[in-house]
Amino acid sequence: MLGLGLATTVGILNSLWYELRAVRAQPSERIEHLEAPRDAAAKPLL
Repeated sequence: MLGLGLATTVGILNSLWYELRAVRAQPSERIEHLEAPRDAAAKPLL
C-alpha cells in the first residue's frame, strides 16, 4: 500500500511539473501583464 501511495504522489507531482513547465515556456507576448491598482499601492496598510 505504501508503494502505491508513493507512486501516485510521484505521478501527481510529475504532471504538475509538466504543466508548470509548459506555462513557463510560453512567450511573454501572450501573457498579459496586470498592473497593480495605483490607489491600493499609495495607501499605507495601517
